[in-house]
Amino acid sequence: MLDYLETLRAKPGHIRQKIAFGAAAGATVIVAAGWFAVAATSGTFLLAPPTLASAGSDSGLTSALAQTQSSVSSLIGAAAAFKPGAGAGSGITIETTASSTAEAPQPTVLPF
Repeated sequence: MLDYLETLRAKPGHIRQKIAFGAAAGATVIVAAGWFAVAATSGTFLLAPPTLASAGSDSGLTSALAQTQSSVSSLIGAAAAFKPGAGAGSGITIETTASSTAEAPQPTVLPF
């Protein structure tokens, strides 16, 4: 290994830069392939498994519609909270009074 490093040190700078870039790219590919393999086998990229409803039953459709309805209701409720005049204490209040307890800035003196 030390002999290989000595031969690399003897090469011109542009060759050493190409070798360094290739080694960094190779290490990145190995790490990315390992990450992808672990993520693919752990189920990170898989969609939720489909639920099989019994024949003649629409329970899957009913639960999907109920979930969609609750999501839309939550979204509408959140949007209404920011509507001006939606209720007492709701929304954003802008204070127009200004008060400051900070002192006036003093000039900075740099002794040389």
